[in-house]
Amino acid sequence: GSISGTLVDEIGAVSDVGLHLMPADQGRDASILEAATTASDSRGRFAFPAVPAGAYTILVWRTGGLPTGNPQQPYSESRTGDMSGAWAKQTVTVGARAIENITVTMHRPISVSGRVEFDGASVRPPRLGLITIFPADDLFRTPGPASGGSIDMAAARFSFLRVSPPGPIQFGPPT
Repeated sequence: GSISGTLVDEIGAVSDVGLHLMPADQGRDASILEAATTASDSRGRFAFPAVPAGAYTILVWRTGGLPTGNPQQPYSESRTGDMSGAWAKQTVTVGARAIENITVTMHRPISVSGRVEFDGASVRPPRLGLITIFPADDLFRTPGPASGGSIDMAAARFSFLRVSPPGPIQFGPPT
């Protein structure tokens, strides 16, 4: 079978972004089984021409923003598909027949925030410093985009912007 379609956001077609065809069962080591990669063309069109029958997930994320050439605002924020961290995830089942004209829609990165709690008899540290969040499972044979931030110990709060793609995350020191 084959898969073809268009990558879009809220404005329309999104060009020059990589798409990854992954096994639908995203187990811990699924990234080594990446079935295929492609990129959207100038009209947002993409194709995976020869795909064995089975269940897959199309994963997309822009790891760097679209450059504007303007030093005051180096990356475009005018639409979702141009933003660093924009992502898409869509499941598809391939059989003997071609899947044509599928639409894959990009989304804005998400924000993650929460409260830090200390449990036990240990002394609470005055400051934890810089921490990073990252996907619990490596995708595409490399770690996904990470977001740096610091925990506000006085307020016991943390916040990260531009987290993508959504899914299980882990906290840790900067890589």
